[in-house]
Amino acid sequence: MKRILFQTVIALIFLLFVSPAFAERDPVAAIGNDVSHLIKDAGNLVQDGVISAAVVAKLSLDKNLAQYDIDVTAHGGVVTLAGIVNSDIEANQMIQIASATEGVKAVDSSQLKIKKDEQVMADIAITSKVKSIFIKEKLFGSMDVSAMHVSVETKNGIVYLSGTVDNIEQAENAVKLAQSIQGVVRVDSSIIVRKQS
Repeated sequence: MKRILFQTVIALIFLLFVSPAFAERDPVAAIGNDVSHLIKDAGNLVQDGVISAAVVAKLSLDKNLAQYDIDVTAHGGVVTLAGIVNSDIEANQMIQIASATEGVKAVDSSQLKIKKDEQVMADIAITSKVKSIFIKEKLFGSMDVSAMHVSVETKNGIVYLSGTVDNIEQAENAVKLAQSIQGVVRVDSSIIVRKQS
């Protein structure tokens, strides 16, 4: 709330003393000619500040949503929500609360991220890195790895290895290589070693 008030005061000072009118003309004439424009701009800034403050207040009153550090800004009546929440349900609640606030024309939620989505992307990246290190090690390294017969899946940072390999060394190396990837919480292996005839 203090931040919004501070931003509004700074914007008013900017409009009054640093506007292009002052840079190009006599300040006294600029004031006379641009007062209505400045008042309109200042009024819009104040209105946006009030809208932002109202949305922040409503979000902080909701016990489920108050826990999140969401940045709320308004420009021309368009409210932007930025931050991370745990679920799409919470994101939708925030959007509904902001939309229902007086003076809000629209809500931009493009910067409102869902934690789960970030984890999904991190899991995809981990899976790709594990598969890549298997292939790299098979082609250029010294460890015995069965790159083509080990399946890799990642969920919430946990790497799940499955498949069939020729020997115990290949199974152990697959686990070691997967553990070496940044972001891996742990590795669960259900790799089966083929019986030697």
